[in-house]
Amino acid sequence: MNKFNLFSVRICKNKKYKNLKKRYNIYPNLVNRNFKIKKENSTWFTDITYLKYNQEWRFLSPIMDGKTKNIVAYNFGKCNNWNLVEKTLKKAIKKVPVRSDLILHSDQGTQYTSNKYRDFCRKNNITISMSRKGNPWDNAIIENFFSSLKKEVTYNQSFKSMNHYLNAIKEWIKFYNTDRVRFTKF
Repeated sequence: MNKFNLFSVRICKNKKYKNLKKRYNIYPNLVNRNFKIKKENSTWFTDITYLKYNQEWRFLSPIMDGKTKNIVAYNFGKCNNWNLVEKTLKKAIKKVPVRSDLILHSDQGTQYTSNKYRDFCRKNNITISMSRKGNPWDNAIIENFFSSLKKEVTYNQSFKSMNHYLNAIKEWIKFYNTDRVRFTKF
């Protein structure tokens, strides 16, 4: 190696520093896996899932009512960011007036820990609840919805385009809210 001036490449492990980035706007888990919600529109669940068609990506941001398990509002976006969440929240609030005791439960994604999210919820009298970090079981209702969606739509069909794919999801959500028989543990 010396003769040909060759050297091995050294790869250094990245050091993980604790508390390098302090996480702001983390809220307590007010749901605590109690998914037997007694009042309609008293607890909403939200998250974002990825949708892929060929090399194209879209993101789905739904809000689900904890009592009825219906999707109150949803939006698709090309970016997984605060704007997508804001559009979904505005659509939900326009459709269903916010109760004074409304809890909105999410994970600790960057959209949900942002100042904009916190300010929006405060302005609209929405109490924020969050899953523990890295714990999808705390948000099992919406995760179950994503699982059903992907099993029943994404994995069982072939699509001609991204629009065809998104339209199939819209139709399935309509079916999910109105006609689907649900056998759920929650």
